[in-house]
Amino acid sequence: MTPLETQYTLSPDGVHIAYQVTGAGSVDLVLMHGTVSHLEIAWDDPKLRRLYDRLGSFARLIRFDRRGMGMSDPLDAIPTFDEQLDDFGTVLEAAGSDRAAVMGTTDAGVLALSFAAAHPERVSAVVAFETSPRLLASEDDDFGVDFDMLQRMASAAQLIDQDTHLSIVAPARKDEPGFRAWFRRYSRSGSSGFRVEDFIRGQMSWDIRDRLDAVEAPVLVMNRTGNTILPMRNARALTAALPNARLAEIDGTGTAIFSDDVEQIADEIEGFLTGTRPLPRHDRVLATVLFTDGVGSTQRASQLGDRDWRELLERHHRLLRTELDRFGGHEVHTAVTASSPRSTPPGERSNARVRHRSRSVRSASRSGAAATRARSSSPTARCKVWPCTSGRGSPRSPVPVRSWSPRP
Repeated sequence: MTPLETQYTLSPDGVHIAYQVTGAGSVDLVLMHGTVSHLEIAWDDPKLRRLYDRLGSFARLIRFDRRGMGMSDPLDAIPTFDEQLDDFGTVLEAAGSDRAAVMGTTDAGVLALSFAAAHPERVSAVVAFETSPRLLASEDDDFGVDFDMLQRMASAAQLIDQDTHLSIVAPARKDEPGFRAWFRRYSRSGSSGFRVEDFIRGQMSWDIRDRLDAVEAPVLVMNRTGNTILPMRNARALTAALPNARLAEIDGTGTAIFSDDVEQIADEIEGFLTGTRPLPRHDRVLATVLFTDGVGSTQRASQLGDRDWRELLERHHRLLRTELDRFGGHEVHTAVTASSPRSTPPGERSNARVRHRSRSVRSASRSGAAATRARSSSPTARCKVWPCTSGRGSPRSPVPVRSWSPRP
């Protein structure tokens, strides 16, 4: 699935709300992200893209930027609770949806629950991801966030202290290559017209505990077990306070939906909305590993000089990655002069595909003015796949292919 062109609809009070519709499933799912969002930049993060692709496989996914955020109209003042609440209905009408499941992450979950309470005829189900009906904690119940941690996050956003900000929002990804740059761009582009810390401060007065009994639709409450701001006790209390709700405890840390693995999130939502969970993903596959190595690299580097040798290596890597994308593989590890890509070709076509891929890489490496010879090896075997948590080319990435056994 590819991102569609962003569309706009006009709210009754004259604010343009940006939205996108993707997927073609049997149920409409309206998603509002919490606090900061940007419809188009979100697609650049692999975890968010994967989440949207998964949701779009069983639902017609309708995402929108709340007023004052992302691609929606900027504002001079913090929007009121009711203004943001009404935007759910505005987007539903624009997308041609009479009745839909509504989903909100963090503070947007409060709006999703409130919209379901106010418009039961328009809401078939609710997904509340890491949501508290009241932000301020009290000794009277288990609702509320870790206020000190919330203050630290708001301060880090104001001071553009990315290390502190990421250690709270997405600690599992703070050292991931490429993620820091994306998160900086997403955060700065997502908020417009006012500071994020002012927006969070305005949410401190929100309290919808008295509306929970009016939520007739079934609710899926989701919370990461290692959430740094919203403890699990809050999710359990919210589940107990709703007439028809169940809790899904999601593995991982952080506060953002993209802070850790999204597969379990998508699995839970699919099961909740469709009644059918996806088949379990097996960790043993028939995979082909293609190793490439520059022949006589030391002598070649001495002949070319440092700058030309680096340019030659970069050209080799670009050509290799083009072939990987072409054949559906991914890069496991890149050393100074060698690469270890892996792919999982389907069925009996694997040998033919990897032979063609090997020839393509060798041919590409030999072409051009600064050609070099490349050796390649491409064993195929049944293997156990281990998660690779680091990004492309990280020498500390655990190699995700282990437990080799001969192919029968």
